Amino acid sequence: MPIVVEHRADPGPGRRSVLAAAVGTATAAVLLGGCAGDGAGTAERSAAAAMRRRAADGAAALLERYDATGRAHPALAAGLAPLRAQTAQHVEAFGGVPAAPPPALSAGSAPAPQDPSAPAGASAPAGASAEPGPAAAVPGDRGEALRALASAASRQSDAFLADLTEAPGDLARLLASVAAACAAHATLLPELTA
Repeated sequence: MPIVVEHRADPGPGRRSVLAAAVGTATAAVLLGGCAGDGAGTAERSAAAAMRRRAADGAAALLERYDATGRAHPALAAGLAPLRAQTAQHVEAFGGVPAAPPPALSAGSAPAPQDPSAPAGASAPAGASAEPGPAAAVPGDRGEALRALASAASRQSDAFLADLTEAPGDLARLLASVAAACAAHATLLPELTA
């Protein structure tokens, strides 16, 4: 049986054409990228850096809220762990350094047993902060605690969205993406069960 090879009449652009176009586009981007004046560029970079810091701080505060809820309600730890991990990624995406997860919220760990006679949040696992803060604000009822955490995630989503109109392109896309994730968390959290 003979081998038949078909030749296309229009093979499209060749490798050299594509490579030349890519180099030309990259060169144009580099040359045109330097067109902004120094004063305006510096002010814009400074505003974007401040916006990133605010976003990182907001995501870190939400991360603390996840940790506080996990410490107050160890039975929720398995359900909170993936959402907490995603929130830690948000902190990193904005240039922050997320806190290490408490033992109860570490991936793959079993929730710590809680004394049923002790009120929720009365004792924290070793290594947890004893100072008042987000942990003091966690409701004792699991459902209420999840609703409070969902409300915090929703408020953080709104805060990210508020900065969208002033943010430069890449930061605006990141803010929109993280705002959407926070909104999804706000929807999922009340549905978690221990």
